Amino acid sequence: MTYRLTVTYANEPTGKFDFAYYRDKHMPMVRARLGANVSRTEIGKGTASGDGGKAGFVCVGQVWFKSLPEFQASLKQHGAEIMGDIPNYTNIKPAVQIDELVE
Repeated sequence: MTYRLTVTYANEPTGKFDFAYYRDKHMPMVRARLGANVSRTEIGKGTASGDGGKAGFVCVGQVWFKSLPEFQASLKQHGAEIMGDIPNYTNIKPAVQIDELVE
């Protein structure tokens, strides 16, 4: 079974997002804290909507992992540190979703 955590940051008019910090500091910290359970991470930078307009999200970060109970235990231990890092790269409140991948 594989799971995916998706974190989206809405493309807000007053939103700021530091992709270099997110890529070079935040995501490596997330991978280190969540450990071997993480199989991959991905960062998407919103460029446009399907009709060519403004992208709905400035950034979509994803983390793939193997065990939901292990992931939840790691988040319980390191979640405050991970969430506490958010103001270092953005002023946008993230939305979070966990999915079980079926294909």
